[in-house]
Amino acid sequence: MNTAHELFVDELHDIYNAEQRILGVLQQGEQEIQRSDLKKAFTRHRRQTEGQVKRLDAIFESLDEEPREKTCEGLEGLVREKESMQEEQPSPEIADLNSLVSALKVERYEISAYEVLIFLAQQMKHREAARLLKETLKEEQETAKLLLELCKSTDIDWEAGREEAETHRSAANSRTRSRRAA
Repeated sequence: MNTAHELFVDELHDIYNAEQRILGVLQQGEQEIQRSDLKKAFTRHRRQTEGQVKRLDAIFESLDEEPREKTCEGLEGLVREKESMQEEQPSPEIADLNSLVSALKVERYEISAYEVLIFLAQQMKHREAARLLKETLKEEQETAKLLLELCKSTDIDWEAGREEAETHRSAANSRTRSRRAA
């Protein structure tokens, strides 16, 4: 890779792969999630993501480039993180919250990626690409805001487990002080 254009195209491949992978994750989430409002949000975002993929296709076409397979390592790490939590077999409420929190992390990742792509497109005077990328960025920002609101409205006991954790922490601190004194 020797030019800004090559970097831009590589970053496009990265986010293209991420959006394709997100489509699959959203479809899976629609099936796993218990709350109907969350299912609706995931369905809405899946449809939005389909439109984002079409915009990326248009950008590739405008650059006379073809989308190619490239694993988006950043996204894969976030997906593995979500899946490892689900393997712990959380309660339905915590599983839904984990899906929301994981989706919010993905949105933040996408927002960063689109901001970089917009910067690169603007520097290289790819005006149409920049316009399409800005449209997607706006959707990603709106989705992140919605996900955060859904997290806040989650009906769970936010205090559950707190006393047990504090008791455990106090006992650990006491053992540490005892060892230091000895």
